[in-house]
Amino acid sequence: MAVAKSPEQDICYICGDDDHMEHFCPYNYMFGRYFSDTCRGECPPQEHRITSRDHREFLRRFVRVTNLPPGFGVWDLEDLFSPFGALLMWNVPKFRNYLCGCTTGIHMSFGFVVFKRREDGERAVDELNGYQAGDRRLRVDWVYPSCV
Repeated sequence: MAVAKSPEQDICYICGDDDHMEHFCPYNYMFGRYFSDTCRGECPPQEHRITSRDHREFLRRFVRVTNLPPGFGVWDLEDLFSPFGALLMWNVPKFRNYLCGCTTGIHMSFGFVVFKRREDGERAVDELNGYQAGDRRLRVDWVYPSCV
């Protein structure tokens, strides 16, 4: 699993569809199956996945948090954001060691959270932006501000 997910989360985190998971997403160009029936930029305007209404609604629930203190992990992020509402997925990436190709145990200083409902994300952004975590003030905002 690429990111931590809620047990009831049954949608693809790449495109937001509920008929497949991310490893089988036709838009997963990084480490999944690649299907030749994807548009490759040839879709008519307003019909591409990223501009479809359903996908825009999905993207409107992504919240970014930056300036995390050292040692702030995935479950700390869940504890911080879950009081605001149901989470679909959350992650604090770890540094990758490019010499051996493995990930280290050191978390990066940013993360993201996807809420089940946009309204819960709005409350979290309003209340947690500037929140003191350890010796740092968090910056909490939308991952895709153009979808807001």
